[in-house]
Amino acid sequence: MPERCLFVVAGDRTAPGEPEFLFLLIPCCHASGKGLYDEESEYWYVGCRGCYAEVDPKFGAVLTDD
Repeated sequence: MPERCLFVVAGDRTAPGEPEFLFLLIPCCHASGKGLYDEESEYWYVGCRGCYAEVDPKFGAVLTDD
């Protein structure tokens, strides 16, 4: 069975020329994902903004200076 996902739209739909952003929310906390860094293991990962658990990269991005 496919995973059920919840999307949220951020931005002003009524203002002409203003961008809208579509966020895919993580099922555990209904939060968005973000790139996180674990200093102990020196590992970049995509994590939940609510509980910091590692999640599938489809929920966010890891951007580094590399």
